[in-house]
Amino acid sequence: MLRLGLLAVPATQVSLGGVRAAAAQDTKLGAQLIGKLEGAEVVTDPALIPKSFKEAPQLAELVKAGKLPPVAERVGRDPLVIKPLSEIGKYGGTWRGGFTGPADFWNGYRCCSGPDHLLFWDYTGDKVTPNIAKGYEMQDGGRTLVLHLRRGMKWSDGRPFTADDLTFWFEDMYRNKDLVPTPSAAMAIHEST
Repeated sequence: MLRLGLLAVPATQVSLGGVRAAAAQDTKLGAQLIGKLEGAEVVTDPALIPKSFKEAPQLAELVKAGKLPPVAERVGRDPLVIKPLSEIGKYGGTWRGGFTGPADFWNGYRCCSGPDHLLFWDYTGDKVTPNIAKGYEMQDGGRTLVLHLRRGMKWSDGRPFTADDLTFWFEDMYRNKDLVPTPSAAMAIHEST
């Protein structure tokens, strides 16, 4: 478990990672869209998490050659499982991503590039959903975010990913004025008036 202090914001808004989403408005979500708003969903019910996993053919070849442990040994105890929109994808082919307009840079982060996040927005862009973190709780009137990390997460070199890694990033990197001379407003902690 990891606790982070957050910027105090009004109860009608959520602030996370520099993105602010206003509370529900009078219009229904997606009312201006052509077609139905739909997307993949994160599976949060432990009973629905698969007990065995498949892997890319290239990774299966590395396992067979003894260069990589079997997939069961590489997947943590709380894996991120995403229920696909219509079917499980197939390896190979062309990847196409849709964008809603010039300001829609988040779709690039969601599908193509950018860093992974502890939490992220669901396909509606309206609800915070687990990602690297298994879940979260808001405490202390919204001033404290408690993150629950997935058990068994590892770095690419096989070392465990723990709350100590996040503490190192925050204390030794983010708070280092030589590395981050101007901190993010979203990470500010102050009393609201």
